[in-house]
Amino acid sequence: MVCESQNGKGDLISRFSGEMVRVITGNSHYRGECLIVNINSKDVFLKDVVCKTESGWVKVSDFMLICGSSIEAIYIELGYPFEVNESLILSVENGLINHNSEAECNHGPEGLL
Repeated sequence: MVCESQNGKGDLISRFSGEMVRVITGNSHYRGECLIVNINSKDVFLKDVVCKTESGWVKVSDFMLICGSSIEAIYIELGYPFEVNESLILSVENGLINHNSEAECNHGPEGLL
């Protein structure tokens, strides 16, 4: 989980504001534009939210507040727009990428680290 700096040099989680992010909770994966992060509670307010399902990504809301206590991870989606790199992202998540992987050969990791 992303937490604020313990030495008082700034709050790292506030850097997500204005970015396209993925938020992972115990139950779901969400994507959207991070509008606001509450520095104290770590609550995240997203715009144009989609949720990961077995059949793909489904729009769930124009806006969503995710409580900081339920967030396991949050990260900036460098592969936005998501559709461009979706098969590569899913392959990485499922542990299917290796040096001989078809997904790796057919898709460049544009915007991914």
